[in-house]
Amino acid sequence: MRVVSSLLSLALCWAVFTSSAGAAIIFTFGAPQTFVTDSGIRSINVFANSTLAAGESTGITIGADFVLGGGAIFNGPNAGTFGGASFLGAGNIIGGITSTFNRDDSAGNLNVGNLNIVFVNSQNVFSGQTPLATLLVDTTGLAAGNYTINTTFGFTQFGGIANAASSFNVTAIPEPTSMALIGVAIGGVFGRRVLRKRKAARA
Repeated sequence: MRVVSSLLSLALCWAVFTSSAGAAIIFTFGAPQTFVTDSGIRSINVFANSTLAAGESTGITIGADFVLGGGAIFNGPNAGTFGGASFLGAGNIIGGITSTFNRDDSAGNLNVGNLNIVFVNSQNVFSGQTPLATLLVDTTGLAAGNYTINTTFGFTQFGGIANAASSFNVTAIPEPTSMALIGVAIGGVFGRRVLRKRKAARA
């Protein structure tokens, strides 16, 4: 009996080790983007690919926690979208409250988005970048600067997920006085050109 128990324990340890030793799924983000502060809800794409060229089954679940740094927050209550026509698992996702991408409002973590997808049938992920989800970031009141994006947690039924990191930039809206000065400068240049044309016509 002890032998059987020991063998079962070893098998369990081996299963846990092999599932976490190598990342079966890798998350990546789209190219770093620049947004203007107070430009509303902006989107950032997340992609998934497998470490195996032939594709690997994720089983029936895939999920991750995305975290924004620097005071940036997700749009609420939906932190993002998934399951569109070109997205991973299109037509193979259980809807309702089972598959969700919500902001972590219950804990007051407005900068955390919890992605949870449950597939109807086991889902394959291939080596090419496949759209997984779109993050919805609120730029309202964001100061100019660089903001980090991290996946602090990721899981699938079979194999782990490599944590990804990226960032996006926010630029400030020009102040009204600055815009006025720019307008005066442009008007001055235009006025000079008109005067030159008139002088040339008279000559």
